[in-house]
Amino acid sequence: MYVIYYDPGCVYSLICLAILRSKKVNYKKVKYLKEPLTLETIQSLIKKLNISAVDLIRQDHPDWKNFYKHLELTEEEIMHLMLENHGLIVRPIIVNDDQAVIGRPPKKVIRLLSKNKETVKSYTNENTILS
Repeated sequence: MYVIYYDPGCVYSLICLAILRSKKVNYKKVKYLKEPLTLETIQSLIKKLNISAVDLIRQDHPDWKNFYKHLELTEEEIMHLMLENHGLIVRPIIVNDDQAVIGRPPKKVIRLLSKNKETVKSYTNENTILS
């Protein structure tokens, strides 16, 4: 089963949800701004995404730009910032077992799905917003 961590006010989140629905896969929705993530979940996402903690931060978020970007923070400190302010976390994140992608661009979601199923190429060809 897939899990999508998303914000319903984010257009990329809505596009990724539409992709999951169109592919008729089983998925669970997590509105991570209303259902706060645990430290363990954040650590797991970082590991599955194969990125550093700072790569999970929305670099354009005003709090990040104004208060934290200029600081030399450890991985642990960055993860704790995400716990305190979930809005700092990039979205959407789509997970399947030990694999995950950040759905920007949404084409990454289709690639994740194709690792488990045949890709429907016409979907990506007809929907240029996925690029």
